[in-house]
Amino acid sequence: MRLNYLLLLTALIYMLILSCSLLAYRVFITYPKLQNSALDLQNRNLQSTFSTLRSKMDDLSSLNFKWAKSDETYGYLAVGDPEYISRNILRPSFLKYDIDAVIILNSDGSVKYSGKKENEKFISSNHSEALSSDFNINKIINSDDQQGLVTIGNDLAYFSSHQVQDSEFDYDPSGAVVFIKLITADFFAQIRLLTDLKLSIKKPGYLSTLHSKEGILESGGSDILKLRPTHYIPLNNQNSSVVAIMKLASDPDKIPSIFDTTIVIAILGLALLPIVLTLAIWKIFIRPATHVFHQIRCMEENGSISFITNKSNIHELDNFTNKFNALVEKIHSHQLELKKQSLTDSLTGIPNRRQFDKRFDESWRSSVRYQSPICIIMIDIDYFKSFNDHYGHQAGDDALIQVANELNRYVRRSSDLLARYGGEEFIAVVKTSNEEEVREVLETIRKCIEKLKIPHIHSEVASHITVSSGACLIDEPGMWMKDKMLEAIKISDMALYQSKDNGRNTFTINHLIEDKLKKIS
Repeated sequence: MRLNYLLLLTALIYMLILSCSLLAYRVFITYPKLQNSALDLQNRNLQSTFSTLRSKMDDLSSLNFKWAKSDETYGYLAVGDPEYISRNILRPSFLKYDIDAVIILNSDGSVKYSGKKENEKFISSNHSEALSSDFNINKIINSDDQQGLVTIGNDLAYFSSHQVQDSEFDYDPSGAVVFIKLITADFFAQIRLLTDLKLSIKKPGYLSTLHSKEGILESGGSDILKLRPTHYIPLNNQNSSVVAIMKLASDPDKIPSIFDTTIVIAILGLALLPIVLTLAIWKIFIRPATHVFHQIRCMEENGSISFITNKSNIHELDNFTNKFNALVEKIHSHQLELKKQSLTDSLTGIPNRRQFDKRFDESWRSSVRYQSPICIIMIDIDYFKSFNDHYGHQAGDDALIQVANELNRYVRRSSDLLARYGGEEFIAVVKTSNEEEVREVLETIRKCIEKLKIPHIHSEVASHITVSSGACLIDEPGMWMKDKMLEAIKISDMALYQSKDNGRNTFTINHLIEDKLKKIS
């Protein structure tokens, strides 16, 4: 056989083997992995969609619980209060809760009050039209903490309900409070931002128009077993009846195909110039693409997402990298925002208990290491329950905000910390060197709250809101205090109770020193 024929035959065999290998690799290795990755992405997007909906329903439930377990609401149903609705629900400030409808039921299931938001105003509505057939009135009246989906006219909404009881749970439920929130375009936009899904709501009869039942998941969402561009999820009401169909459409570009343009071009190129083009493609395309996929794979293994750093001379790959990095930037931004929200009290805007525990641990370690004095202060609003019972929870929230803002004005140094510890109680950590400075801080706090002149006719110490404080001062720090952090908080809490026993609107300072407690009134 001539050498040229041998070389040609060798080249043909090489090209055939290489082409078949590439096809086999694509069909049996790469394509199944891409399918599994795309399927995992669709399942994550599905779970994110329902997690977002559940989160919104839980937020509504928390707000509903606060109103249902109020002495004021219980009194409205038990004995009647003609001013309750105008004082609480019809006020413009009620709009900030972003609730679209309210229903208050008597214990027999009849409507005591119903109202809905129209043109940025909350107005009373026809009682006979308030209850949708999607509600299970028996469950709402006889069971606490109910959630579900309902249709309001042509709109889909979710609701939360709790049985109405007094704040101490001393008496039997006297009815129920139902809050309703419409599912609006903002929800769809949020899902689009988080999952890149295009979500839409269809009528229950939409299923009958589909040619195939494939792609229809169980009610409430189940694992997606087959990769498809579109899935349909029936949504049930409280009576297990379908009220709507959720259509989830994925980006078609996210669904892999066996053959694409890149693979075809690669095969043709290898068929003409097997060796040269193989080296060229490896150098120009395969190596940078592999580096990108390697970074993505490392992100998946590490459970974190980061920017892709490499650049190539291929426009498509660089364009993919730029879009991926833009998405990473968005995700990081949302993560930072979520982290900020998780560490901040949603009502007052100051650090919450979680952030306090973290920063207090750091401050305490620093005090031990550098032997710098530290003081823990517990602050409590006097007779705040009586304030809430008389003025209402909205006024109570406003008072908490004012008190928090005023306290924040006087605890502003970078080394200091102020947080909402729970309810009407605040906690502060200040770096101070002696007891006299602590007294000045406590007296300043007491006076600045008095100057707010927030009326409180049921206070037994003044006609306005006042605070009592208790402090634990460690002015001789050392290694001995390494394991005394919780004891210091307990001591400051004891000092707070001493202030209450001393008549309130005052403060008490306790010293924590090695092996004993020195009390200073």
